Amino acid sequence: KNQEKHGKRDVWRLEIDSHRVHVKEFPEMGGMERSISLLCHLINGEGIPHSSIGRLQLNGKKSVVVPVIVSQTKGTADLHQSMKEDPTILNNLDHKRYSQLFLIHLLALVEDGKPDNFTIEKNEKGEWMLFSIDNDHSIVPPFLKTALGKKKLNMKSFLFCLDQMKIGVHPDVIEEYLALNIE
Repeated sequence: KNQEKHGKRDVWRLEIDSHRVHVKEFPEMGGMERSISLLCHLINGEGIPHSSIGRLQLNGKKSVVVPVIVSQTKGTADLHQSMKEDPTILNNLDHKRYSQLFLIHLLALVEDGKPDNFTIEKNEKGEWMLFSIDNDHSIVPPFLKTALGKKKLNMKSFLFCLDQMKIGVHPDVIEEYLALNIE
């Protein structure tokens, strides 16, 4: 069975030859997912899977249209599950990828950056590469007012809680940002 269920929506994993994609039915904010994917690929081209918005038309006695988002499958394992099995994974993250995703999550005001919205894969140096998936809850107000009128932080990403926060941004990532042509 290729169906996966972590959140509120059904997600299907499809493989054809060496091509792997995930298809999410009735995405909450598919346009936002696509926008964050484009932003990431314009800045550094890595860390967030390519995605596209579409629809499936199912014809039968009654025609049904199902909106979908199709995302390139990245990573070989679910980070949340992998952390349960081996908590030391977080001690061996690829610093450049962490820096790329940290800045994207900061710029995009990600609101749903929990561990099960990341996948991982080992690189050639034996470090774990992070991939941020399910980025549709982004560009949210950074703060909300509580019922008592106090400000509450609204952007959330587990990346902000890791020890890697104590290390400076990777020099290659700084160069990527400095090389951006914002005109």
